[in-house]
Amino acid sequence: AFTDRNSGYTITAGWCNGNVAMTGRSYLGTLATAVATTGVAGLKAIISEAAISSWYDYYRENGLVRAAGGFQGEDADSPADFFRIKDRYLKYVDRMAAAMDRQTGNYNDFWAARDYRPAIAHIKAAVMMVHGLNDTNVKPSNVKALADGLAHLPVTSKLILHQGQHTYTTAFRSLDFSEMANLWLADKLWGIDNQADRVLPKVLVQDNAQPETWTAYDHWTAGDPLTLHLDEHSLIDGDVHLAKEVTFNDHQDDATYQAWCKSPAKWQAALMKDPGRFSHHFTSQPVTTDLLLRGTPQVSLAVASSRDHGLLSAELVDLGTDRRLTPSPVIINRGGLRLGYHWASDDLREFRLQKQPTDYKVIASGHINLQNRHDPATVDPLAPNELVNVTFDLQPIFHRLRAGHRLALIIYATDYAFTLRGNEDINYQISLENAILTVPGINHLN
Repeated sequence: AFTDRNSGYTITAGWCNGNVAMTGRSYLGTLATAVATTGVAGLKAIISEAAISSWYDYYRENGLVRAAGGFQGEDADSPADFFRIKDRYLKYVDRMAAAMDRQTGNYNDFWAARDYRPAIAHIKAAVMMVHGLNDTNVKPSNVKALADGLAHLPVTSKLILHQGQHTYTTAFRSLDFSEMANLWLADKLWGIDNQADRVLPKVLVQDNAQPETWTAYDHWTAGDPLTLHLDEHSLIDGDVHLAKEVTFNDHQDDATYQAWCKSPAKWQAALMKDPGRFSHHFTSQPVTTDLLLRGTPQVSLAVASSRDHGLLSAELVDLGTDRRLTPSPVIINRGGLRLGYHWASDDLREFRLQKQPTDYKVIASGHINLQNRHDPATVDPLAPNELVNVTFDLQPIFHRLRAGHRLALIIYATDYAFTLRGNEDINYQISLENAILTVPGINHLN
């Protein structure tokens, strides 16, 4: 360590054996991931929780500006502190605002410089990843990309997926995460032969239907792929080619538009009940047994816009009246978790079944700019009413679809929670010929 900023005098960290770990949630987890991709010597392990692996994936999506966590207007220039360097900072922010290109949402050199995924191959540290499957702030695609990249490297990696949003896992009753981290770090930093790599599962997932239930797996995606074809209102498990078209219009009256901008939850409720005016719904038959859906769903179809621009959005929905887990962990014992130092404690929390049943749960969503249909960095011309082929991913899932429930796919344009809200009078036309929804991994459960 340096004694000050100018003298050059250093102090050796005698308390350190030279093996270092980094950990933290959100920005700090992102920092740990970024440092790991440098391959720096001495970094032996990271525990990254809710971490970003690509800042483009955080603030953009397929050529669109995306509001991370629904925070409209926040962008890459937001997480900065400028007080000590105010003048230089303001000049830099002006350049930054131009470089991040909020006008188009394209992938460019600015975002490439903030994309850690091409450097995943440089990682030498052991990596433990923790992420919420319902995180709409740092999307699960961030951890999926990191986990997939690490799978091809000669480093140890572990993945823990919980049912929460952008939250810690240290105070769950059903998972002693602190002890898992201690086991992991004792092995990686102190070289203690405690069999951590054997004892800790490769992938540990919290069940979305049964409270306080965790299951170990070898991989995120596994099982037979499921291809569902889009009929006029149905998702059909079979090889069909329908020469049909469906249409919807994205414009809302001013009162509705203003109400939905103020409360995206009202928009979501209206979307679920929409008879086909500003969206189109496709629904499967009820499943006869529990299905475990694992991996990254993908939508492929042909679409036309009445303008020379447009966007397409999709939600994948678990339909079925059921008591589902609470969106966030609830306190079950205030101060009940002893932390073991300075008489400190934390509140013991857990996901519980909601008291009242709900009719649905959105399990994944995705968005794409029709002018970026081939590449986030490339703008392709779009003629009005021209049918173009579009394929885009939804967020990765690990979801139990209960027996008797149905799977629904909703196709629409403006997402009032996450996309910009133009409220343009645009007619969209969807061709159902070869329109498909693909879920890569399906496991049948008893």
